Amino acid sequence: MEIMAGVRVACRADSRIQPLGHVVQMIDEFADVSPFWTLLGAVKLGSARLVHRVLCHTCESLRDQNNLQQFEHATRPAAVMGNLQVMQLLHEVGVVALNNTTAVAAALSGDLSFLKWVQATAPRLFHHARSWAEQVEFDVAAERGCLNTVQWLVEAFPGTVWSLGPAALGGNLETVKWLHEHANLGEEGCTPDAVDHAAGSGHLDVVQFLYANRTEGGTAIAAVLTEERGMFEVLRLFAEQNIGLVIPGEEDEDL
Repeated sequence: MEIMAGVRVACRADSRIQPLGHVVQMIDEFADVSPFWTLLGAVKLGSARLVHRVLCHTCESLRDQNNLQQFEHATRPAAVMGNLQVMQLLHEVGVVALNNTTAVAAALSGDLSFLKWVQATAPRLFHHARSWAEQVEFDVAAERGCLNTVQWLVEAFPGTVWSLGPAALGGNLETVKWLHEHANLGEEGCTPDAVDHAAGSGHLDVVQFLYANRTEGGTAIAAVLTEERGMFEVLRLFAEQNIGLVIPGEEDEDL
């Protein structure tokens, strides 16, 4: 096991100790607190070095059922935290494989480098009916306005149909514009939901862009949400532009 950085620094300060490898090893073992940590606790702390040292102790009895449960319980929080270093350490041990739960947790973390690693390591988990991790990540990234992540997803999964809804809900105009120009929206992605979400959240600039560049429009839900939430600028736009909002399920009838 690698000597801890703090021990190396302390030993370098004393020229009498530095050449004595066995003494350095004894000091390292004395200062090592990792035997008192559980794997789950080390993962939650987020320290890759501590996780590595805990793994060195735990791996001696990997076939023990309790240790297997420790690995299973530690994998999810590592994914949720988006801690790539820790997740790589856990994966290298090879006891617990990446699964659908891990893929979705990675997607929810919003960390692009982590998501890329999961996709490269276990591509079977993406475009999978049980997880649809790329769709989860898209919804999260688009609503948060993480354009780099949205762009990577659209390019990495060219056959997937995306939606303007999450970006509109988050009020992320640049993301909405990019998706409008570059993404495969198809019939599923081209729905009034985008206007309804944007209007209900008071994102006037997004509503204006959608009406200027899209044909789906909104529904009566937009009017209800804007009135309930006091989004008067959006209501004023609907009134001034004489915008008709269809009743869901009755697209031929204007409100």
